[in-house]
Amino acid sequence: MLDAGDFEGVDVCMMLHGANVDVIYAPFLSLKTVTLEYFGKASHASTTPWEGINALDAAMEVYTSIGLMRQQMRLDQRVHGIIVNGGQAPNIIPEYTKSVYIVRATRYDQVKDLQAKVEKIFDAAARSTGCTMKVEWGTHIKGESSSMVQRIRTPGCCSRLMANRSFLSFFFYRHFDERTLGSQV
Repeated sequence: MLDAGDFEGVDVCMMLHGANVDVIYAPFLSLKTVTLEYFGKASHASTTPWEGINALDAAMEVYTSIGLMRQQMRLDQRVHGIIVNGGQAPNIIPEYTKSVYIVRATRYDQVKDLQAKVEKIFDAAARSTGCTMKVEWGTHIKGESSSMVQRIRTPGCCSRLMANRSFLSFFFYRHFDERTLGSQV
């Protein structure tokens, strides 16, 4: 809708997001998604494993390293993901893997900082395993303008919504528990 120009001339837009409580100041996180592919060389895992280049080793190294990095991350930052394709059969050294990760933080500049850190992890895994890689970053909104990927809470609008909540049949908590941050996708 944004790309189609549906919000031309709109100064304020209110977004409501389903949750288990109704809150005014929900601390949504900015985010970027990344698709990560490693390319190795298939080989029989029993007869000639030394001829293979294991793309799954690279994907597992990334997954583990991101888990270890969490100790040094701020409480309002997240990096999580899954391995979508980890190989074809247990007796074949995987020549291809595909993973998808999401990098989140309260501010978009922090997302960019986390992006740089995980890119180093991606590169280190490729170098240590001998794989090549393809990295494709994106957002859930086209473009990279921080005004689009970072939600801005406006106290004036929130106050008016609080004042008129009886018409909406909502009970709003003033502040959300910062430990349960989420993102809109």
